Amino acid sequence: MNWKRKALVAAVVLAGVLFIACPKAVPGIPTLTPPDADVYQRATVSFKVKVADGGVKVRFVMARGDGAGASDTTEGSYDIGEEAIMSHRWDEVGDYTVKAIAILDDDPAKVSAEWSQTQTVTVLANDAPLAP
Repeated sequence: MNWKRKALVAAVVLAGVLFIACPKAVPGIPTLTPPDADVYQRATVSFKVKVADGGVKVRFVMARGDGAGASDTTEGSYDIGEEAIMSHRWDEVGDYTVKAIAILDDDPAKVSAEWSQTQTVTVLANDAPLAP
């Protein structure tokens, strides 16, 4: 094998080792956008969430402020900068504090350094229709 070929093979092997051995970036702090319309009890409401930097693909977890704890509410993973839609439904009227965090898809131990800025959602009464 000539020296050029050996150098090329060594460079490819080194690049592969560095790619595998280097820690992947921690996702940035997500941006959570609340719904732009009123929120009513027993009606599904959607939030937009995205992260601008860190990692390659991420999943999002949302804390909904209803005592149910945080729950993975995204199906699949999202590219950095890609907007995800997260949905929830509250059964009780009241004010709820909502926030999101990003998790690196291929390394769930790597999460955003912080939760997104909290958003307060006021859930309004949604009376059931009267029977005819």
